[in-house]
Amino acid sequence: MKDLSDVLLKVENVSKYFGAVKALENVSFELRRGEILGLVGDNGAGKSTLLKIIAGALQPTSGEIYFEGRKVRFRDTSDAIKAGIAIAHQILHEQLVDVRRVWENFFIGRELVKRIGPIELLDINEMKRKTKEVLEKYGFNIEVDRKVKQLSGGQKRLLTIFRACFSQETVKLVLFDEIYIGLSPRMLEDLSSSLRKFLKEKERSAIFAVQWLDQLMGIADRIIVLRRGQIVGMFNADSVDSETVYKLAIG
Repeated sequence: MKDLSDVLLKVENVSKYFGAVKALENVSFELRRGEILGLVGDNGAGKSTLLKIIAGALQPTSGEIYFEGRKVRFRDTSDAIKAGIAIAHQILHEQLVDVRRVWENFFIGRELVKRIGPIELLDINEMKRKTKEVLEKYGFNIEVDRKVKQLSGGQKRLLTIFRACFSQETVKLVLFDEIYIGLSPRMLEDLSSSLRKFLKEKERSAIFAVQWLDQLMGIADRIIVLRRGQIVGMFNADSVDSETVYKLAIG
Protein backbone atom coordinates (compact mmCIF):
# COMPACT_ATOMS: atom_id res chain seq x y z
CA MET A 1 0.00 0.00 0.00
CA LYS A 2 1.37 3.47 -0.93
CA ASP A 3 2.55 5.69 1.92
CA LEU A 4 0.53 8.89 1.37
CA SER A 5 3.02 10.90 3.45
CA ASP A 6 5.57 10.21 0.69
CA VAL A 7 3.49 12.13 -1.88
CA LEU A 8 4.56 15.77 -2.05
CA LEU A 9 2.37 16.93 -4.96
CA LYS A 10 -0.88 15.53 -6.32
CA VAL A 11 -2.48 16.90 -9.49
CA GLU A 12 -6.04 15.64 -9.88
CA ASN A 13 -8.10 16.02 -13.08
CA VAL A 14 -6.68 19.45 -13.88
CA SER A 15 -8.01 21.13 -17.03
CA LYS A 16 -7.28 24.57 -18.43
CA TYR A 17 -9.14 26.37 -21.20
CA PHE A 18 -8.33 29.72 -22.76
CA GLY A 19 -11.71 30.53 -24.26
CA ALA A 20 -12.40 27.70 -26.67
CA VAL A 21 -8.76 26.58 -26.71
CA LYS A 22 -7.98 23.49 -24.64
CA ALA A 23 -4.53 23.70 -23.04
CA LEU A 24 -4.92 20.86 -20.50
CA GLU A 25 -7.58 18.18 -20.08
CA ASN A 26 -8.00 15.97 -17.00
CA VAL A 27 -4.31 15.77 -16.12
CA SER A 28 -3.59 13.65 -13.04
CA PHE A 29 -0.30 12.47 -11.50
CA GLU A 30 1.61 12.32 -8.22
CA LEU A 31 5.14 13.41 -7.34
CA ARG A 32 6.98 11.82 -4.45
CA ARG A 33 9.31 13.59 -2.05
CA GLY A 34 12.81 13.77 -3.53
CA GLU A 35 11.63 12.59 -6.96
CA ILE A 36 12.69 14.26 -10.21
CA LEU A 37 9.97 14.15 -12.86
CA GLY A 38 10.30 15.01 -16.54
CA LEU A 39 7.46 16.38 -18.67
CA VAL A 40 8.09 15.75 -22.37
CA GLY A 41 5.97 17.11 -25.19
CA ASP A 42 5.97 19.17 -28.37
CA ASN A 43 5.18 22.89 -28.47
CA GLY A 44 1.57 23.37 -27.39
CA ALA A 45 1.45 20.12 -25.43
CA GLY A 46 0.56 21.98 -22.24
CA LYS A 47 3.83 21.62 -20.32
CA SER A 48 4.31 25.29 -19.47
CA THR A 49 0.63 25.75 -18.66
CA LEU A 50 0.78 22.87 -16.19
CA LEU A 51 3.87 24.25 -14.43
CA LYS A 52 2.34 27.73 -14.25
CA ILE A 53 -0.76 26.31 -12.59
CA ILE A 54 1.34 24.46 -10.01
CA ALA A 55 3.40 27.63 -9.42
CA GLY A 56 0.33 29.86 -8.98
CA ALA A 57 0.87 31.92 -12.13
CA LEU A 58 -2.35 30.53 -13.68
CA GLN A 59 -5.59 29.22 -12.21
CA PRO A 60 -7.00 25.89 -13.45
CA THR A 61 -10.40 25.87 -15.12
CA SER A 62 -11.20 22.72 -13.15
CA GLY A 63 -9.43 20.11 -11.05
CA GLU A 64 -7.47 20.19 -7.81
CA ILE A 65 -3.86 20.60 -6.64
CA TYR A 66 -2.71 19.03 -3.37
CA PHE A 67 0.63 19.95 -1.82
CA GLU A 68 1.92 18.11 1.25
CA GLY A 69 -1.48 16.51 1.63
CA ARG A 70 -3.46 19.76 1.64
CA LYS A 71 -5.66 21.09 -1.16
CA VAL A 72 -4.16 24.40 -2.34
CA ARG A 73 -5.27 27.22 -4.62
CA PHE A 74 -2.44 29.71 -4.96
CA ARG A 75 -3.48 33.26 -5.84
CA ASP A 76 -0.07 34.00 -7.40
CA THR A 77 3.55 32.83 -7.46
CA SER A 78 4.34 34.52 -4.13
CA ASP A 79 1.72 32.27 -2.48
CA ALA A 80 3.41 29.23 -4.04
CA ILE A 81 6.87 30.36 -2.90
CA LYS A 82 5.63 30.74 0.67
CA ALA A 83 4.31 27.18 0.47
CA GLY A 84 7.68 25.92 -0.81
CA ILE A 85 7.37 25.92 -4.63
CA ALA A 86 9.81 27.88 -6.84
CA ILE A 87 9.97 28.14 -10.64
CA ALA A 88 12.62 28.98 -13.23
CA HIS A 89 11.16 29.59 -16.67
CA GLN A 90 12.45 30.26 -20.16
CA ILE A 91 11.81 34.03 -20.45
CA LEU A 92 14.97 35.56 -18.99
CA HIS A 93 14.05 39.26 -19.04
CA GLU A 94 11.09 38.58 -16.75
CA GLN A 95 13.37 37.06 -14.11
CA LEU A 96 16.51 39.21 -14.15
CA VAL A 97 17.34 42.92 -13.83
CA ASP A 98 19.99 43.59 -16.47
CA VAL A 99 21.45 46.71 -14.82
CA ARG A 100 21.93 44.98 -11.45
CA ARG A 101 24.89 42.77 -10.57
CA VAL A 102 24.93 38.98 -10.37
CA TRP A 103 24.83 38.87 -6.57
CA GLU A 104 22.02 41.44 -6.47
CA ASN A 105 19.91 39.33 -8.83
CA PHE A 106 20.69 36.16 -6.91
CA PHE A 107 19.30 37.66 -3.69
CA ILE A 108 16.63 39.93 -5.17
CA GLY A 109 13.57 39.91 -2.91
CA ARG A 110 15.38 38.08 -0.10
CA GLU A 111 18.30 40.40 0.68
CA LEU A 112 20.49 39.63 3.68
CA VAL A 113 20.88 42.30 6.35
CA LYS A 114 23.17 42.86 9.32
CA ARG A 115 22.65 44.98 12.42
CA ILE A 116 25.01 47.66 13.62
CA GLY A 117 23.47 48.76 16.87
CA PRO A 118 19.88 49.79 16.11
CA ILE A 119 20.57 50.15 12.36
CA GLU A 120 19.96 47.47 9.71
CA LEU A 121 22.22 47.48 6.65
CA LEU A 122 22.45 45.25 3.60
CA ASP A 123 25.09 42.57 4.16
CA ILE A 124 26.67 42.98 0.73
CA ASN A 125 29.82 40.98 1.48
CA GLU A 126 27.83 37.99 2.73
CA MET A 127 25.53 38.04 -0.31
CA LYS A 128 28.54 38.14 -2.62
CA ARG A 129 30.22 35.31 -0.72
CA LYS A 130 27.15 33.07 -0.77
CA THR A 131 26.45 33.69 -4.46
CA LYS A 132 30.05 32.81 -5.37
CA GLU A 133 30.00 29.76 -3.09
CA VAL A 134 26.84 28.31 -4.65
CA LEU A 135 27.94 28.83 -8.26
CA GLU A 136 31.43 27.43 -7.68
CA LYS A 137 30.18 24.43 -5.68
CA TYR A 138 28.16 23.28 -8.66
CA GLY A 139 30.92 23.92 -11.18
CA PHE A 140 30.16 27.38 -12.60
CA ASN A 141 32.56 30.32 -12.39
CA ILE A 142 30.67 33.59 -12.92
CA GLU A 143 32.04 36.89 -11.61
CA VAL A 144 29.47 37.99 -9.04
CA ASP A 145 30.22 41.72 -9.46
CA ARG A 146 29.42 41.73 -13.17
CA LYS A 147 26.18 43.28 -14.32
CA VAL A 148 23.69 40.80 -15.72
CA LYS A 149 23.64 42.59 -19.09
CA GLN A 150 27.32 41.62 -19.48
CA LEU A 151 26.60 37.90 -19.15
CA SER A 152 26.09 35.45 -21.98
CA GLY A 153 22.66 33.92 -22.52
CA GLY A 154 23.87 30.66 -20.98
CA GLN A 155 25.22 32.42 -17.89
CA LYS A 156 21.93 34.28 -17.43
CA ARG A 157 20.11 30.97 -17.65
CA LEU A 158 22.35 29.48 -14.96
CA LEU A 159 21.69 32.42 -12.68
CA THR A 160 17.89 32.06 -12.90
CA ILE A 161 18.12 28.32 -12.31
CA PHE A 162 20.26 28.47 -9.20
CA ARG A 163 18.34 31.45 -7.83
CA ALA A 164 15.15 29.37 -8.03
CA CYS A 165 16.89 26.45 -6.32
CA PHE A 166 18.12 28.64 -3.47
CA SER A 167 15.25 31.14 -3.37
CA GLN A 168 14.39 29.96 0.15
CA GLU A 169 15.65 27.28 2.50
CA THR A 170 12.03 26.14 2.77
CA VAL A 171 11.72 25.29 -0.96
CA LYS A 172 10.54 21.69 -1.37
CA LEU A 173 9.67 21.66 -5.09
CA VAL A 174 11.49 23.39 -7.96
CA LEU A 175 9.83 23.72 -11.39
CA PHE A 176 12.03 24.09 -14.48
CA ASP A 177 10.27 25.28 -17.64
CA GLU A 178 12.36 24.79 -20.81
CA ILE A 179 15.51 25.91 -18.99
CA TYR A 180 17.84 24.24 -21.48
CA ILE A 181 17.02 26.68 -24.30
CA GLY A 182 20.17 28.49 -25.46
CA LEU A 183 22.63 26.18 -23.72
CA SER A 184 25.47 24.42 -25.52
CA PRO A 185 25.53 20.59 -25.35
CA ARG A 186 28.52 20.76 -22.96
CA MET A 187 26.83 23.28 -20.66
CA LEU A 188 23.60 21.24 -20.78
CA GLU A 189 25.48 18.13 -19.68
CA ASP A 190 27.32 19.96 -16.88
CA LEU A 191 24.11 21.65 -15.69
CA SER A 192 22.11 18.41 -15.63
CA SER A 193 24.80 16.75 -13.54
CA SER A 194 24.99 19.72 -11.15
CA LEU A 195 21.21 19.98 -10.77
CA ARG A 196 20.76 16.29 -10.01
CA LYS A 197 23.56 16.51 -7.44
CA PHE A 198 21.94 19.56 -5.83
CA LEU A 199 18.40 18.15 -5.80
CA LYS A 200 19.45 14.81 -4.34
CA GLU A 201 21.73 16.45 -1.74
CA LYS A 202 18.92 18.75 -0.59
CA GLU A 203 16.25 16.03 -0.95
CA ARG A 204 14.13 18.36 -3.07
CA SER A 205 11.62 17.33 -5.68
CA ALA A 206 11.64 18.81 -9.18
CA ILE A 207 9.67 18.84 -12.43
CA PHE A 208 11.47 19.55 -15.70
CA ALA A 209 9.46 20.52 -18.80
CA VAL A 210 11.38 19.80 -22.02
CA GLN A 211 10.76 18.98 -25.68
CA TRP A 212 13.23 16.13 -26.01
CA LEU A 213 13.82 13.07 -23.84
CA ASP A 214 17.60 13.41 -24.33
CA GLN A 215 17.50 16.58 -22.21
CA LEU A 216 16.34 14.51 -19.24
CA MET A 217 18.72 11.58 -19.44
CA GLY A 218 20.84 11.27 -16.33
CA ILE A 219 18.63 13.56 -14.26
CA ALA A 220 14.97 12.42 -14.25
CA ASP A 221 13.63 9.46 -12.28
CA ARG A 222 10.31 9.28 -14.13
CA ILE A 223 8.92 10.59 -17.43
CA ILE A 224 5.44 11.83 -18.32
CA VAL A 225 4.58 12.42 -21.99
CA LEU A 226 2.03 15.10 -22.86
CA ARG A 227 0.23 15.58 -26.18
CA ARG A 228 -2.42 18.22 -26.81
CA GLY A 229 -2.98 18.77 -23.12
CA GLN A 230 -3.36 15.13 -22.13
CA ILE A 231 -1.03 12.55 -20.56
CA VAL A 232 -0.33 9.86 -23.15
CA GLY A 233 2.47 7.99 -21.42
CA MET A 234 4.22 7.54 -18.07
CA PHE A 235 7.53 5.67 -17.67
CA ASN A 236 10.50 5.09 -15.41
CA ALA A 237 13.39 7.01 -16.96
CA ASP A 238 15.62 3.94 -17.14
CA SER A 239 13.06 1.88 -19.06
CA VAL A 240 12.04 4.13 -21.95
CA ASP A 241 13.67 5.14 -25.24
CA SER A 242 13.54 8.29 -27.35
CA GLU A 243 11.65 6.65 -30.23
CA THR A 244 8.78 5.55 -27.97
CA VAL A 245 8.49 9.00 -26.40
CA TYR A 246 8.74 10.76 -29.77
CA LYS A 247 5.93 8.68 -31.28
CA LEU A 248 3.68 9.34 -28.30
CA ALA A 249 4.47 13.05 -28.24
CA ILE A 250 3.63 13.65 -31.90
CA GLY A 251 0.83 11.08 -32.18
